[in-house]
Amino acid sequence: MHEYGWFHWNAFGEMLGVLREAGSSRKLRLVACSCARGVAEFLNDTRHRDAIDLADEYVHFRANKRRLRTSLNAINAAVEQERLRVVVSEQAYFRAFQRAFLFPVDGRNADDGELWRRRVQSHACTTRGAALVSPLLNPSQFDTDSLNSVAMAAESIAGNSAVAGQESWQLRWARALTHCHLLRDVFGNPFRPVAFDAAWLTSTVTALARGMYDSRDFGAMPILADALQDAGCTSDDILGHCRDAHATHVRGCWVVDPVLGKE
Repeated sequence: MHEYGWFHWNAFGEMLGVLREAGSSRKLRLVACSCARGVAEFLNDTRHRDAIDLADEYVHFRANKRRLRTSLNAINAAVEQERLRVVVSEQAYFRAFQRAFLFPVDGRNADDGELWRRRVQSHACTTRGAALVSPLLNPSQFDTDSLNSVAMAAESIAGNSAVAGQESWQLRWARALTHCHLLRDVFGNPFRPVAFDAAWLTSTVTALARGMYDSRDFGAMPILADALQDAGCTSDDILGHCRDAHATHVRGCWVVDPVLGKE
């Protein structure tokens, strides 16, 4: 992929290929956390939502590897428990199926079948949620393959949710494009990185950036652009990104990170 394609083609896999050698583990994990938060409303298990927050804490050195492993073990155990419940329900379902030929009026047949279907659905939701958060809870180096796994799991969860099933294809396509926008916000232009001048880092600039990073509310990006410009910044790339009304902004943003001295 070339520079034009990075900004105008929405090919998530090819964009990851550009970052395969240049993407930092911290930034890739932050993008993955944002991808996961985008479908958190569809997660029925609170352990999966808590795992996203825990991964974010790990990025910011507020959680250790032991907490990640403990959470991952609990989630894997829940998947196995749901699988066993499906097996038990499946056995009951087939017993009910056999009874249907011997005792057609037995009212338990429909109940057993419905129980099996509900548990299969529950197992599928648990499995998809685990696929989403398991890479986030891996304490090892986070790479582009890990991010791709999270993004694919997020698409699966959104596509299989009842709410997403009622959305128009335009909205579902827009949801998929969000992952590409996240890469652009966090990594900027990997073909022509922009250098930051230390003279731009006034107290106003750093306070604005810190407030947005801590709160995850990036509504003050245009104000940050004004503050940077007042400090002497003339970069069209930086000012344009801050003032773009349609841009996505999350933790790890390529403009905010250098202001705060982050990788």
